[in-house]
Amino acid sequence: MRTNFYRSMEQAASTLKISFDHPNPNAQRYYLMGSCFSDSMKMQLESRGKQVASNPFGTLFHPHAISQWLRFTMDGIPNEEALFLVEHEGEWRSLMGGKVLRADSKESLRARINNLLLDSKQALAQAECLVITLGTAHGWYYEGKHLVGNCQRLPQQAFEQRLTPLNELTRDYAELLEQLALNYPALKVIVSVSPVKHWRLGIVNNLLGKARLIELAHSLNCTYFPGYEWVSEVLRDYSYYESDGCHPNEIAVQRVSKFFLK
Repeated sequence: MRTNFYRSMEQAASTLKISFDHPNPNAQRYYLMGSCFSDSMKMQLESRGKQVASNPFGTLFHPHAISQWLRFTMDGIPNEEALFLVEHEGEWRSLMGGKVLRADSKESLRARINNLLLDSKQALAQAECLVITLGTAHGWYYEGKHLVGNCQRLPQQAFEQRLTPLNELTRDYAELLEQLALNYPALKVIVSVSPVKHWRLGIVNNLLGKARLIELAHSLNCTYFPGYEWVSEVLRDYSYYESDGCHPNEIAVQRVSKFFLK
């Protein structure tokens, strides 16, 4: 169930404004990728006069999916196998991205992805700060072997859920940060863990996934922003969550955004 705040946030994200276009050319430029918390942060940062590009390929929760799209953005157009293009219920979808990566035909979907990648490459090159918001270390594997970015509402039995080992995550992100530093020497990278709870995983698995992400983030040579800790340990009250008990509400997001900008 989505509340009015998160429905409006999703609608704002669905406009897919990737390029920076702001009346103040000196406004700070942020590129956000990751969980739906990135999109809620986008709204708050824009309200404070920042230029923000957020989740051009849809909502992504797993670290590998986020790093893969950043590599696609830097390296160029990926092949169809890497994008996991599948047809379901008369619609083509990329299992590497969110619901924005759907089209009536495979050709239309490829064209859409190519355009998004070109726009994203330009936006990332112009950004002063890249903020990666990790959602969970639990991965969903299509047909038991291909880690996906989003299940795209395919039948649940088509996927196998597994917790990704920490050493795989740290190796992936150490290499990613090296590549980002090589391509964008002036880019500041901030990693955060989303405070959105994954209750469908169960209480224990939700916390296990978050703990692994926190350990990953603290092992990296970049800035860590404690968004998860701020909501969980400073606000510490379900009055700061939506009625679903999973998503921080607008007041919580406003407070975290204010803390972030400090």
